[in-house]
Amino acid sequence: CRVAFCSELCAHHGVGHEVIPVDEYEGWHCARCTGSEQWFPIFAGVQTFQDNEGNLLVPLHRKPAAVAKPVEDGPCPPPWMFELVTTDFAKTCARDRVCNTCGGAPFCGHCCGEHHPGHDTTTSIPEEKDGSEAAVVHRRDSFCTGCRVAFCSDLCAHHASGEGHEVIPIDEFVEWHCVRCTGSEWWFPALHCLLRLGFRGRAWQPVRTFPVDQEW
Repeated sequence: CRVAFCSELCAHHGVGHEVIPVDEYEGWHCARCTGSEQWFPIFAGVQTFQDNEGNLLVPLHRKPAAVAKPVEDGPCPPPWMFELVTTDFAKTCARDRVCNTCGGAPFCGHCCGEHHPGHDTTTSIPEEKDGSEAAVVHRRDSFCTGCRVAFCSDLCAHHASGEGHEVIPIDEFVEWHCVRCTGSEWWFPALHCLLRLGFRGRAWQPVRTFPVDQEW
């Protein structure tokens, strides 16, 4: 039928029709698939994601974001900046999956799922540590302005490849997740205006807004 629809409202496409589920993931509308579909090769080379069930998520369109507007007559923030300040950096990553196609290589489903499109992947067995099973978790310590996604630099080197990627380090300071910068970055004035608050005497900007009665 070549049309998008709501599965809860229309059952017409359930008989004699091929239906492709569309999920929301990391700010994208994505086609959910396994990688074995006859149409999947059309998306060869496209960066994909992977959900908790091991399905591949092919990004189709980015979800509409807030329109970038000047803040208090300051510089206009780039579109990715709104995603930066609303990202939950408290979430962690881990080598929680294994790619059997790549010889049993462990990888992070969030950071590197797109690097194994169509591969045979399974959930990773937690590492043995001190005689007990323990999954080693890693902090999402970076944000790529090109991909508009948070990731762990220890687990994924994709964003360090150069062109099309500008990586912003994210550090933990006191109880805040903070952008580490020098203050000379081209985007710094816009971030400063967007957040409106900053650490005095330090080249740090909080990703989460301070309580208004916090003093520094």
